[in-house]
Amino acid sequence: MRGLRLPLALILSASIFTPASANVIPNTAKTYFAPDSSNPVLANEYLRGNPGDAVEIVAFTLANQQTDQDFYALGPVARSNPGVCRFTSTQIFPHPGNDGKVVWNRTPLKADGYVLDASSMALVTNGTCPKQDDQTYTGIDRDMTDAEFVDIASFWKAISSSEAKFDAAFVYLKARSAGFAPFKAATLHGTRGPPPLGGVSRFANGSYAMSFSDCACSQPTSATVLVVSKSPLGFMVLDFSVEQY
Repeated sequence: MRGLRLPLALILSASIFTPASANVIPNTAKTYFAPDSSNPVLANEYLRGNPGDAVEIVAFTLANQQTDQDFYALGPVARSNPGVCRFTSTQIFPHPGNDGKVVWNRTPLKADGYVLDASSMALVTNGTCPKQDDQTYTGIDRDMTDAEFVDIASFWKAISSSEAKFDAAFVYLKARSAGFAPFKAATLHGTRGPPPLGGVSRFANGSYAMSFSDCACSQPTSATVLVVSKSPLGFMVLDFSVEQY
């Protein structure tokens, strides 16, 4: 369920992958943009009633080999003056209506069910905003300003393209775990480009957490997390960790 691009608070909880287990539940995600005869019935039900939105359906295979589905309403993409494309991803549930039509709301289908907070997805670009299923979107706090996100995205772009800038940003990080060297190598010397910025969250003290998935997929098994704070010299990394799911 868009795990790669969710805000860090959700990524660290690991509940986005499996609320009741420490293991990642196998899943496949697909996004639908307009009603079509080839779409799943529930996708068409949502899209007919919500033109301009897209809907993402995540299919899970549970331990007993039964399947389940999660649904996410992906709002229209809007582009701001600073060049930030944004949309909101909201978990929704299909309920049977009295007239035979499906009623979509935020109430889980089961009494013990859970619902994820809505999340903002953002991307800095000089061009046209990509569709909502583009994997380069980053999950951010909903109250994060465009200016904040541009600063963070620019910082990551700078240090991922220069070893000198990378090292300068990590100068205060004295204790480095075993995962640091592979992360640096993947960032600066990876054959497929640096790891995509998956999530950004702001802490109460004004610092930020940046997360990077171990794969561009719907079910990553780990994420690298950087805690950064802005100083007169720019953003500096205060903490580095690798979170396993």
